[in-house]
Amino acid sequence: MSGVGLLALTMVVAGCESPAKSLPRVPAYPTARIESELVRGVSTRADVERVLGRPNGAGGLLFPGLPEARDSWFYQQTRLATNKGADGRMHFETQMDIVLIFFRDDRFDGFMWFSDADGTW
Repeated sequence: MSGVGLLALTMVVAGCESPAKSLPRVPAYPTARIESELVRGVSTRADVERVLGRPNGAGGLLFPGLPEARDSWFYQQTRLATNKGADGRMHFETQMDIVLIFFRDDRFDGFMWFSDADGTW
């Protein structure tokens, strides 16, 4: 096979290889529902569980300036994708979402979230 023919064949084969696929960048937790369905000082732990499901963990958190610690629930989801890229190398992609829910006297008292997802919440 000539050098030109080999080059053409290489380009065809390389063009057929699928590119690395990225994970869809969407938030794992419905923070808009937290804001619309949970009421600070009114909503219960059962209400939070209805919106977010069972937490991954629980604990307490003391913010500076607050007189006492707040009970908290922890939600975390990590997604991992591995793909072989057109360059022949393995590519690793991770995404992480974290939501902290705070309680005061067993009532919803606010939340914080962290995500590397694109777009708006």
